[in-house]
Parts: sequence; C-alpha cells; structure tokens
Amino acid sequence: MKKTFVISLIFIVCGILGFVCQLLYAYFFGSGKEMDIYFSLLSIPAIITGASGAVFSSLFFPIFARIDSVELDSYIWTIKECVSKIALLIAVVGFVITYFNMDYIVGPIEKTYYNLSLLLAFLLWINAYMSIVNGFLSSVQNYFKNFLIVSLSQLLVYIFIILFVLILHQVIGVNSIAFGMLFSAFISYIVNRYYGNLFKKSQSYTKMDSFVVVQNIILIIISFFPFHSFASIAYLWAGQLDYEGGVSLLGYSHSFCGFLSVAASMGLSTVSFPDLARSLSSKNKEIVNQGFINFWKQIEAVVVFSTFVAVFASVFACPIISVLFLRGEFDNEAVIGLSSVLPIYLVNGVLIAIMNLTRNVFYSLNKQKIFAVFSGLVTFIFFFSSIIFSTQVNYIFVGFVETISMGLFALISLFYINSLAKVFWFKDIVKLLSQIVLLILIAIFLYLFYKNILNYYLNNIVCLLISGVLYTVLADLLLCKILVNEMILSVNEKIAHVIKSKLF
Repeated sequence: MKKTFVISLIFIVCGILGFVCQLLYAYFFGSGKEMDIYFSLLSIPAIITGASGAVFSSLFFPIFARIDSVELDSYIWTIKECVSKIALLIAVVGFVITYFNMDYIVGPIEKTYYNLSLLLAFLLWINAYMSIVNGFLSSVQNYFKNFLIVSLSQLLVYIFIILFVLILHQVIGVNSIAFGMLFSAFISYIVNRYYGNLFKKSQSYTKMDSFVVVQNIILIIISFFPFHSFASIAYLWAGQLDYEGGVSLLGYSHSFCGFLSVAASMGLSTVSFPDLARSLSSKNKEIVNQGFINFWKQIEAVVVFSTFVAVFASVFACPIISVLFLRGEFDNEAVIGLSSVLPIYLVNGVLIAIMNLTRNVFYSLNKQKIFAVFSGLVTFIFFFSSIIFSTQVNYIFVGFVETISMGLFALISLFYINSLAKVFWFKDIVKLLSQIVLLILIAIFLYLFYKNILNYYLNNIVCLLISGVLYTVLADLLLCKILVNEMILSVNEKIAHVIKSKLF
C-alpha cells in the first residue's frame, strides 16, 4: 500500500510538471499555427511511443511469469535486441512517411513553416526510437518491481522540456519542446539500461518464435489504438476544419485528460499489474476470484477519485482556465474555446483511467485478441465518423465523438469481463452513478454560490480556492453520510490516525 501511494504520488508530480509544460506552451506559443503543427506531428509517433511501455508490460509480464528464472536473462536480452531493431525500422519508415505526407498531416503550410515542420518531425521520430526502446527497458524494471526508478525517470521528461522551453523558445520555437523530449529520452535510457544490472547477455541460447512475438505485439498495438490513435484521428480531423487553433485546443484538452487519467490510475495500474497477472493466471479458483475482487475495488477507487476532480474542473472550467492560461499568447477567445471542449475531455480522462486498469485483466487472462477486436471496432467507429462528418462540424464535436467512442470501449470491455466472472452487479453500477450525480449537484451549487456571491467580493483565485475547499468538505461529508462510501471512510480514518499520532 505504501509503495502504491509513493508511485501514485510521483505520477501526480509528473502530472503537475506536465501541467506546467502546458502553461509554458500556452504562454510562449499560444494556440496558433506553430502549436497546431506540433500537436499534429506529435500525434503520429505517439500512436506507438505513447503505448510502448504498456504494450511491452502487457505482452511480456505473463510470459516472464512462466519462464524459469535460469532462462529469463537470456530471453530478456534476446527480446531487447529484437526491440531495438524494430524500433529503428519504425522510426526510419515513420519519418519517410511523414516527410512525403507533410501537407496532409499538418495541412497546407507556408514556406516559413516548412523547415520548422521538417526539423520537428525529424526530432520526434528520433525520440520515437528512444521511447520504444525505453518502453521495453522500463517494462523489465517494472516486472522486477523497480517501480521507483522507472517513475522517477518519467519526471526527467517534464523537467527537461521545461528547461529547454525556457532557455530556447526564442531561438527555435516549438522545436525546443522536441529537444527537451529527446534529451530526457537519452538520460532515461541510461538509467533504465544500467540500473539493477538486469540486461545481461547470457551464454545460453533462448529459442524464440519471432512470428508469435511480432503477432502479439501487433495485437497489443491495435488494442492500444483508443488510448493513443484517437488523438491522431482527432488532430487530423480538426486540421481539416476551418478554425485555426482548433488542433492546439484539442491538444491542450488531451493534456488535461492525460493528467487526470495518469494521476487517477497509472500508479495503481503499474503496481498492481504483476500481482494481477499472477493471480489471474493461477489454477487456484480462489486466487483467481480474489484477483477479480481486487480489480473491481480498484475500479471503484479510480472512478470516485477521477470523477471528484473531473466534475469540479468541468463546472469551473472557464474561471480555472482564465487563471491558468489567460496571459502571453493565450487570449480570451482561446480561453472560451478551451473551456468549451475541456469538460468533454475530462469525461474522457475518467474513461481512460478505467481502461488503464481494465486492459490489465485482458492481458492477464491471455485475451489479447478479444481486447484487440474491441479496440479495433471503436477505433474504426471514430475514424469512420471523421470521414462521414468531415468538415461539417466544429472541434467540440470532434471531442464529443472521441469521448463517446471511448465510453463504448469501456462499456463493452467491462461487460465482457463481467460475463467471465461476476465482477460487479447492477447495484454496484447504481452506487457509482449515485456518487457521480451527487458530486455534480454539489459542484453546480457551489458554482452558483461562486458566480452570484463570491465573485463580487473576492479575487478570482481566492474564490476558486474557497470553492475547492467547500467542494472537498461537502463531497467527503455527503459521500460518507448519505452513500456510506467505505473507501472514503477508510481514508478519513487513516488521516485522522496520522493527525492524532503527530499531535499527541
């Protein structure tokens, strides 16, 4: 429990630093053409790199668990060599495809933006190579429960992006972001490669069916499409619309969505996955059942935490964005645009947080093909929607269709798991929905209080702080007293115990 808390805390710090990055992007680059180009080009390699660590963990954790410890070193080394070659091939092919399709990816661009786009694409694909290799190295570290070193290496990404943007933004513009990402990738490689001396070339030969490994990797990449290709589809769709800045507004919204899903579930998902894989692959039915019970408890915890944040941020979206972003190149029009689409993506963040846990169950049960089918289906629905509606809609509608597609993905995945083992009942769904409705009512009440009373007498930042404190207190009180949320009661008891031990 302590380890889960520490890892979750580090992920939250990563989220905060990532949020600082967004503030810097908004201040220095705004929501104009340069940021549209950045988000459009980033979205292509992100389909693969964004999922690389989770792909390798999902694929190899169950395999590692079944391999004898004597042969494991040799197997890991063989896979590492294979991954490095595949990553290089992907990076080269990816850059060539991007080069010849630049006009389609970023839209028609002036000559002044062409060199910027070319250098940015080159840097992002080098970073893609490093990220894929780092993804495998990190997955091995996670398997051996070196969670802390992997989590700390994630901090480097945001730290170096912040430093490079602050120092180089006036010289190379948005390319400073890519240089920061690339430098952090090299440092992360050194840390992950040599910490713990886990990657040792063995004298023994390990037979590996390359076709099966590649087949499984393709299946898992497909299964991660909703997590990472959705952004690419959204950016390409928004890029065809007659609204400059729409892509960057979706990019900022995706960032908020990512912060929420990572803070709510990634730490828990990372720490619990090795044990879940062992539990669900066990031949003992009691151990398997306990694994499913633990999974649903994690889902409940993630839903309560993520909706708690999402509801408040959605209702207070406009004042929050004004306080955080209304400066530099980010003007009033951009604030209104971002606050219009942000609530949709916060809902998406809750759904992704749920799916971060749910996908682990499929991989632990060796149901990769089923999960890939579900993933491919919802990705096709979203992509087909972008073709049907094309330029007839605005960027807000793009976000709406993306969130609906993710909701469908979560729904069919959870109900499939429930068909295998009765993980949840109708009353459990009603309980979660009741908590969400209660949070919405509290947030709306406080927004009316903020708008009609507080806003007339106090500074906007002070108003938001007071509203946030009142929201937390009321939510805690009502969820405990009315809906008797056992998780929150348990947290309250632990907090009270810590306070008493410190004071007395």
